[in-house]
Amino acid sequence: MAARYGNQRRFSLGVLVTIALGIVFLAGVGIERYEAFRHFSPSTGFGTVFFTLTGVHATHVLSGLIMLGIVWFLGRDGRYTKGNYWGVEGAVKYWHFVDVARVFIYPTLYLVS
Repeated sequence: MAARYGNQRRFSLGVLVTIALGIVFLAGVGIERYEAFRHFSPSTGFGTVFFTLTGVHATHVLSGLIMLGIVWFLGRDGRYTKGNYWGVEGAVKYWHFVDVARVFIYPTLYLVS
């Protein structure tokens, strides 16, 4: 929304905070996978599903972070304006797709098991 309305400062801050929180999330996924590996084998049925889903999701989060980093880098000098913010909108839509994926991954892994 900040890019849409031309608020450069809020745009930059919002993207940087999102990137920071995404990095924290990835660190948490790494810790979660390390702990899971200590408790069950990837060769079990649940282990295969767990490590596959969390790995694919982490890969999508990483690609989203890279995309947001590019958007921030390109937008830090005012590239995105009120009428020209498609790049930001595309990255945000992808980022929210990754968010929604987690809504399905969490119940699949933790509530069903």
